[in-house]
Amino acid sequence: MTAHPKKDPITGELFAFRYGPMPPFVTYFRFDPAGNKGADVPIFSVKQPSFLHDFAVTEHYAIFPEIQIVMNPMGMVVGGGSPVGLIHASVELVRINLRTGNVTRTPLAAANLDFGVINPGCLGRRNRYGYFGVGDPMPKIGGVAKLDFDRAGHGDCTVARRDFGPGCFAGEPFFVPDDVEGNGDEDDGYVVCYVHDEGTGDNRFVVMDAQAPELDIVAEVQLPSRVPYGFHGLFVTQAELRSQHQ
Repeated sequence: MTAHPKKDPITGELFAFRYGPMPPFVTYFRFDPAGNKGADVPIFSVKQPSFLHDFAVTEHYAIFPEIQIVMNPMGMVVGGGSPVGLIHASVELVRINLRTGNVTRTPLAAANLDFGVINPGCLGRRNRYGYFGVGDPMPKIGGVAKLDFDRAGHGDCTVARRDFGPGCFAGEPFFVPDDVEGNGDEDDGYVVCYVHDEGTGDNRFVVMDAQAPELDIVAEVQLPSRVPYGFHGLFVTQAELRSQHQ
């Protein structure tokens, strides 16, 4: 199951998927608010296996991208190469006309970006900002960039960026809203991630101001050991934690 399930803040439903090297390469499923799993929905339109990192949900649709990180298991078995294939990870705004089937693509940034996240309170509705790991190159993340999607079509949409410095690499970012009730601005909150200094061996949990032009670090916690780059996490509120013990 994906490490990035989507919880509808209105209905309480949870949406998720799994992927694998054999058809169907992607399978979609959901849980009702009581935790009961619905039927699997195989997605046969996906024609090749890939390391599908994330997906999106709107009010009416679940959206799965055909991503650029593909599985190449035979390359490892036959030639001793890598089981992963990558091209440059670019970020684009894709518009789909559901009536005509026409698709348009608009580049949003020139940098090598991936692992994008949004304010989880905006799930299922239109959002303006996204926060992405900056490849140095991928899968190492040397910084975080904030994109303003309202600038699409007018050049690079990057409005803030934080680089962690030489030899310092992070795990994927996560957005934590300052107001969990959703009453603040969309970017009112913090971007957090784990950072490892490969030169000194230092490890930090970093908290950045999501509204600052350089994503200023407002707090950091020294960690006793390294957190692997691919480690995934999730932030929950006290109310959510309490509900699991009832």
